[in-house]
Amino acid sequence: MRPVTANAATVATPESLGGLYTDYNKWIRYGMIFGGLYWWTDGGILNWVFYGILFFLGMLYLQQDSLLYARKHPQIPRTPQQIPEKFKMSSPKQYDLRFQDCAIECPDGVIIHAWLILQPEEESTKVPTVIYFHGNAGNIGMRLPQMNDLCKICKVNVMAVEYRGYGNSTGEPSEAGLQMDAKAALEHLLVKSKNVIDTGQIYVFGRSLGGAVGTWLASQYPDKLKGLILENTFASISKLAIKLFPLLRVFQFLLPLMLRHNWDTENAIRNVSIPILFLCGMKDLMIPSAHMKSLYVASEKSPIKTFIEFAEGGHNDTPIKCKDKYNEEIQKFLNKCTAAGVTTVKNISSS
Repeated sequence: MRPVTANAATVATPESLGGLYTDYNKWIRYGMIFGGLYWWTDGGILNWVFYGILFFLGMLYLQQDSLLYARKHPQIPRTPQQIPEKFKMSSPKQYDLRFQDCAIECPDGVIIHAWLILQPEEESTKVPTVIYFHGNAGNIGMRLPQMNDLCKICKVNVMAVEYRGYGNSTGEPSEAGLQMDAKAALEHLLVKSKNVIDTGQIYVFGRSLGGAVGTWLASQYPDKLKGLILENTFASISKLAIKLFPLLRVFQFLLPLMLRHNWDTENAIRNVSIPILFLCGMKDLMIPSAHMKSLYVASEKSPIKTFIEFAEGGHNDTPIKCKDKYNEEIQKFLNKCTAAGVTTVKNISSS
């Protein structure tokens, strides 16, 4: 796994691609303030420590949904339509891309929004289609610059899925809910889009939280997919929580009780038997490269797996800073899968 370095391009703000965008340390500060007040009112130093830790753990338990599924951040527009037009993140038509606006109904009645961005009419049935699962913050509009590159540089169709509770989708996010969204998106492609795409060439792309969603889908339906692409994805929520909140190392025994969302990507990837491309930003301060490396090691069933390191890539800006090499590696992976003759089964209804 040798490092790959690419020249830095013009870099947008990290929020333009979404990702974890929260001041995690504020809960620690609140705990210290609360404990300090108790101490100054005769509580004593031990009580200060105890109540400060108790407050921190309590707030972490109560706020974990908003931390993991940051869809309502006050500084991030809720829907693509709310993004100022000058940023070109409201619609694929701003990039002259051919697309379908999809409303996909899940088995529980939730309607998820998606864009199916297609190559020109005569080409869309000949090229791969990538299901794009985004990070934990924002909406699919914020990923349009990257999706434009995937379409115009990598020459693929892209289905950009907006999780339940995000953007124009209904419902509330949860681990089981996002898994249902992923399955519904795949089924939509296989059944309702079969006349405009090649259903034997469907890949999954997931970045950050989206990598956990994509890995789950690939572990459940390997015969419906041709390959999996992961970018800066965590091994599990529990391991990520310990990295973000070092204090939790002391309370690891409480994590199974505290965490309502598991997202054990490291375990799920052990059951992925299709080719996998790992795109790892070595300057990712949110999800350390050790997480991606552990996923690579765990993917023992994958017949073709490639790990690419981007020396200057961070959590959100790897496809911007390392644009040329980034898209080149995706193209190489797609070509490698095609040359290997990986085939898929097109029907999902029997699963």
